[in-house]
This record gives sequence, C-alpha cells and structure tokens, in this order.
Amino acid sequence: MAALAGIGRDWQLESTSQSPTGLRVIVNQGRTITVADRRSLPEDWKVIDDAEGLPPLPPALLEVHRSPSLVHSAFDDFVALIDEVLQERSMEA
Repeated sequence: MAALAGIGRDWQLESTSQSPTGLRVIVNQGRTITVADRRSLPEDWKVIDDAEGLPPLPPALLEVHRSPSLVHSAFDDFVALIDEVLQERSMEA
C-alpha cells in the first residue's frame, strides 16, 4: 500500500481475508487483486506487474512463531530447512 501511495496510484481496500480460499473467491469475482507466489497461481489468473503500472513489491518477511514451552527437535529441523531453502533462493535471485 505504501508503494502504491509512493507512486501516486489511487487504490482502495476492497476486501480482506485470512483464508486463501476467501482470497481466491474475491479475486475470481474480479473484485480485487492479491499477491501470490507465481508457482501457486491458478491457471486462469493473470500476472500483473510493472507493465500495468504497479510498483515492485518489497521483499517478503517470514516469521516463525512457537510456544516457548514447545521444545522439539523436529520443529528445530523444520525451521533450519526453511532457512536453508530461503538462503538458496536468495542466492539464485
């Protein structure tokens, strides 16, 4: 939203959803656009980018939260795997 405001592009918040299914419904109705990973886009969705006058997106932030009372080596391994994949992807970019 800050990037849109920064280029002087008018916009309005049409709808929100915490559910991926909810987002798909409102995008499929043509009422809104959303940010999604290109690998997970439904075939009938169009990718819009700077050709349509949209600014580039800032880097995404990933936060992993867990209860301080939950200590399990499998969780630690999972977090390490996520970090490894993200490090590999950042070197590819």
